[in-house]
Amino acid sequence: MNFEEIRAYLYEFANSDVGTITFFVVAFVILFFTSISFLKYKKEVKLRKKVNQIKDMYDEAVKLPIDQQLAIIEKIGKFNAAYAQIYVEKNKIYNNLKLIDIDPFNDEISKLENELKTRKRKKIEKTINNYFVKVQALSEKVMNFYFSLKEVTKEDEDARSRAFKVRESLRECRALYNKNQDALCYNEKVFMDIFDDIDSSFIRFDEYLDQGKFDQANDLLGQLEDTIFRLKEDLTQMPKIAAFATQVLPKRLNEVIDTYNYLRGEGYPLHSLRITNTINDIKNELATIKEQLNFLEYEGLGELCHELSESIEVVRVKLQKEKNARNEFDKNCNYIYHEVEDLERRFIKIKRGSADIYKIYKPEDAYTKLLDDLQHEISVLSMYKRDLDTYIHSSTPQPYSILLEKLKILDQQKKVVNTMVDEYSQFITDMKNEVEEIYESCMNYTLRVKECESSIIDCNVESFYLKYQDRTSDLLSKLYQLRQTVLTQPIDVVEARKILLTVEPIIEDYFEEVDEQLSYCRYAERAIIFANQYYGDFKDVRNVVDRAEVHFANAEFAIAMDITIEIIEKLQPGVYNHKLSNT
Repeated sequence: MNFEEIRAYLYEFANSDVGTITFFVVAFVILFFTSISFLKYKKEVKLRKKVNQIKDMYDEAVKLPIDQQLAIIEKIGKFNAAYAQIYVEKNKIYNNLKLIDIDPFNDEISKLENELKTRKRKKIEKTINNYFVKVQALSEKVMNFYFSLKEVTKEDEDARSRAFKVRESLRECRALYNKNQDALCYNEKVFMDIFDDIDSSFIRFDEYLDQGKFDQANDLLGQLEDTIFRLKEDLTQMPKIAAFATQVLPKRLNEVIDTYNYLRGEGYPLHSLRITNTINDIKNELATIKEQLNFLEYEGLGELCHELSESIEVVRVKLQKEKNARNEFDKNCNYIYHEVEDLERRFIKIKRGSADIYKIYKPEDAYTKLLDDLQHEISVLSMYKRDLDTYIHSSTPQPYSILLEKLKILDQQKKVVNTMVDEYSQFITDMKNEVEEIYESCMNYTLRVKECESSIIDCNVESFYLKYQDRTSDLLSKLYQLRQTVLTQPIDVVEARKILLTVEPIIEDYFEEVDEQLSYCRYAERAIIFANQYYGDFKDVRNVVDRAEVHFANAEFAIAMDITIEIIEKLQPGVYNHKLSNT
């Protein structure tokens, strides 16, 4: 039968009733045996898990550091009879526990694992449960025994635990010291001794523990805690102070000392500044600070170091001030001296020339006051100059800062005097210029008044001349008086100014009025002449011209001009204005 025939046969069998029943029976059988196998597997997993729990409980019990605890008790027992007795009792219990309970279980568990592999589950399940209960009891027994040992070693463990924290603090202190070793190098021996003492104390502490002397050990540990706490404070606060006091300040002080020695070598007079005393005081203070640091006494040293730093800075500033002062003094002294001497010479000339001034001029009181003030300020200037000379040529050389201060005072006074000398010179110049201007104004005014008088005469109107005759004479008289005042020595400048200020507005009004009248005269004369061409033809023109000539003769030029122009405008509007514009 080939494959195709077999397949056809099975297909036909499956579609028959017998085939269907057979299929379900086979499926049920397969499912039943599969379930049985799964339940057996699940049971096996559960048993294996419980065996593992038994093994874990056993391992946990046997791994407890009982030997270590017994070793501690044994070690203490070498020096302590009570602990020696405890050790004997506990060690005996432990040996019995091992022989009777612990060691046999190790072989039993191995057998239990092997039996589990034989798949005799029904038989072994009860055994596993019994073992589980026994191992639980064993674990509890071992644990209780372990804690009984812990109770015996509690004082030792507590002390060692506390010591661990103290040792950790010591480690931090060592780290702090190593970190700041450069700053604390001056105190290296002090700190090394402290660390050595602490290490020795810890050795004694360990010995006390080994001997079971826990009271002594705890007392010593308390002392170590206090010592390390203070040491930590010292190592936290001291480095900055120590570095500042033993490195920074000495370096700054040495720099100042080098500068001081250099300046002395260059001939700077520094003795009066008492810098040597200050430097010695700072050295002594630094030495005292170092001694205190040797004893780890730094309370208040921060403030003291700050004060010393300021003192060093004061000295440095003084030295720099002297250096700057010398540069500035050498740079300006000769120049200022030269200017002062020049001012003194100028004042001598002024003083000598003042007699000539009084011969030529009679100046106002301000001149005399200015000369007196200048005399006073020159005296002060000479006093300052003598004062500076005294310091410069003193048998005991003076600091350049003092010389410079004196030189600055002299320079300031020199500027005051220089300003006053310039003011005096300007005063004389202004006075001379004012006299010249007054004289020039007098001559100009005189010339213009005479020109006005000549123009009035040229108008050939007697009433016009008579109207200004007295005013003209009076003005010429005042101008003559002014001229004489200016030409007469000593020239009374105040009086000359007073006359000019009095006559000037009168003269200006005179010029303005005369110029206006002369203008009216010219226009009136032209208008009358222009109107005369209509004189024979118009009666009205004749009447106006006759009236205008009367006004003209009476020096009423504006009236004559107005009425004449008015009649012309009536006859021929715009003609006269056109005529005037072309004249």
